[in-house]
Amino acid sequence: SRSSTAQVKSNSPTGTVVVKYRHCCKDMRFFIDEGKVQIEWRACDREYAIRLRSGAVQRIRFCPWCGLRLPSSLFQQWLEKLKGMGVKYPFETPKLVPQEMRSEAWWINRPSIPAARKQRVKP
Repeated sequence: SRSSTAQVKSNSPTGTVVVKYRHCCKDMRFFIDEGKVQIEWRACDREYAIRLRSGAVQRIRFCPWCGLRLPSSLFQQWLEKLKGMGVKYPFETPKLVPQEMRSEAWWINRPSIPAARKQRVKP
């Protein structure tokens, strides 16, 4: 298996946290850790993205190196869960976001959260 588990930095709307996460391949882990390519991974909502020169962020759905489908985003579920905790504006009030919601802690072992589909892009 080419998948790779490591301690990685995750950019979160509420700050940078270090988490243990299994990325799809060693190349993905390397480029996220190295920071030379503007690939970002946010543990709190399980999103991968490329930061554009304009400063905007473009979500990606497949690994640029191994071609596997990346996990589906949990951004909407993250916002809904925060709203249920009374945090309506997590980007404007990051100090109100509970610690468990700043990382993968809230979703990593929940059976209701779908896992990534290991699916290669067909040439």
